[in-house]
Amino acid sequence: MIEFEQNRVVEPASTVRAMARQVLEGRWTEALLVSVLMYVITTVPSLVIPYLTQTTFALSAVNAYSLIITGPAALGMCIYFVHVFREQPGGVEHLLRGFQYASKAIMLFVLIVVRVFFLSLLLILPGIWAALRYSQAFFILADSPEKTARQCLWESSLLMRNNIGKLFWLEASFLGWALLASMPPAFGLTVRTFAGSGILFPPLFGWKEVANLWLEQASSPLHPLFALLGTGSLFLGIYMGVAHACFYDLANGNLKVQRAEDIRSISDGEL
Repeated sequence: MIEFEQNRVVEPASTVRAMARQVLEGRWTEALLVSVLMYVITTVPSLVIPYLTQTTFALSAVNAYSLIITGPAALGMCIYFVHVFREQPGGVEHLLRGFQYASKAIMLFVLIVVRVFFLSLLLILPGIWAALRYSQAFFILADSPEKTARQCLWESSLLMRNNIGKLFWLEASFLGWALLASMPPAFGLTVRTFAGSGILFPPLFGWKEVANLWLEQASSPLHPLFALLGTGSLFLGIYMGVAHACFYDLANGNLKVQRAEDIRSISDGEL
């Protein structure tokens, strides 16, 4: 556990990503196992149940399950990513540890969603600002589970007071990887759209008709095996999760990056 401290993050996104890749060396298999379990816990039921039945009760149950499970699962992943970045032993048990504090995690998740939602009603930018402002709350709870949900939100807003821009550019630096990871699912959905509608020559149809068909297929239940096309998103999620843990340790002062020029100046002074 660490003491709360605010620091201005000055490291560029490339440095944060490089540190994340460095600590992930030799741990990708372990991280993938943890991520797959998280995916099974949080996502598989919402894929399988609508595919089997689309009754109102079943869909309501899926929504309630997602509301209950998302917070503890997010906390467990933050606990795991913090252990990975700090080069400490980690595994599935750390993901499951998030469920030991389920009530706090659910409360924290609900508070974040509500605040981001209402600010998003004003404009998109206030919603993005709120999401970035409260982005460290689950990491704070992972480090100090004795804290309340509101205290985690307050400390996250303090940590991000001068760091929102840095986190925004870190998120933006993953955009290329996100587009690459989304290509297989998008291609599969497009093929499914045309195959399911019997369209053999899509160019003969206008863009409006094609878009309507695509949206219709996107809103229908997906076959569970279709989720395999999104495997790249699991690797991206691991990469981003550890990078976020790095950003958190930079923001709270747990990590200090010593630059080469600073080391040289210290050595020259000693001489």
